[in-house]
Amino acid sequence: MSSCLSRLIVLCRHTNFTPTLAFFNSSLSLPIKRQTDTWAELICPKTGVGVMLQTTENESLLSAGYSPIVQFEVDDMDTAVQNAITNGGILDGPIKYKEYGKVAQFRVGEGGVMVGMFEVCGVLLPCWCVKGAKSKRAEAFRLTRKEIAKTFA
Repeated sequence: MSSCLSRLIVLCRHTNFTPTLAFFNSSLSLPIKRQTDTWAELICPKTGVGVMLQTTENESLLSAGYSPIVQFEVDDMDTAVQNAITNGGILDGPIKYKEYGKVAQFRVGEGGVMVGMFEVCGVLLPCWCVKGAKSKRAEAFRLTRKEIAKTFA
């Protein structure tokens, strides 16, 4: 038996539903598939996975210890951050620049829904493709975009 992720369910306060929906739709470019006054289903175009926003009045489900963190891969972090702030997202700490990419976390509305954004900074290649690699084994080697241009120039 195998399984696959079909949808994520994100809980938010009823009073915060409209701005949270606008954030997911506008900042993350997730089209709305279905919507009522208390829930909406959006679709991630790249994966086809559904993201369901569901309102709840149960405070224990919305407390910090239970708040879901949903992470999306974005193509351009700078543009995504500006869109998120424009649509009501609150940057939760600085953007982190790691060797594997950029990472940002946002709080969306008063419900405290945490949304992460991730931009990959390079690609994985086997070592034998990389000039100067010490190993000829088919291990993954991460290159930044600048290193890719230099390696294959």
